[in-house]
Amino acid sequence: MFDVCLSINWCFTFLLLLLSHFQGTPQITEKTIDSQKAVDNKIKEKCEEFISFTYDYLAKDLNSFILATNFPAVTATAAMVSEGGGVSGDSTEEKAAESSVSPVKLCKLRLKELVQTYQSKKTSIEKSMSLYLANSETEAIIFKQVKTKIQLLYEQLVKILLTKFPSDSDKAELEIPPLKAFI
Repeated sequence: MFDVCLSINWCFTFLLLLLSHFQGTPQITEKTIDSQKAVDNKIKEKCEEFISFTYDYLAKDLNSFILATNFPAVTATAAMVSEGGGVSGDSTEEKAAESSVSPVKLCKLRLKELVQTYQSKKTSIEKSMSLYLANSETEAIIFKQVKTKIQLLYEQLVKILLTKFPSDSDKAELEIPPLKAFI
């Protein structure tokens, strides 16, 4: 009986020592790392980085075109400054008029060039994706987010072009590329 009392006293002393040392309720911490969860988190992080990079890469020219179409004097001035040509107040339309090319034709040529550049960049990315990803469904899932963002930019571009060139003859001459050209 003395042994039982001694062991209860020892357990009680040990518990008091533990409680006084940690000052509060005991906490359970996980010491093991779930390797599958860590891999999944890393894959998600890299996919998000890839989506962001791809969108920036594909949308760069489209954003520049939208900016140039919406604010021609600002972008013409910025382009001349970056080329070292000085600052001029001439807009793209004024330069087109001076060189006897209509603003609609100039815009049409730029749109055609934009679509070609976009499609070559997109093809390059798709080739890289198919090289590293064996599953085409994964490619589609990743690229879906990029396509959604590009579609919003396309809608913005069409809205600006229709505002800038409201006449039916200008719209017919402009030949706005279909959404499929960008998606």
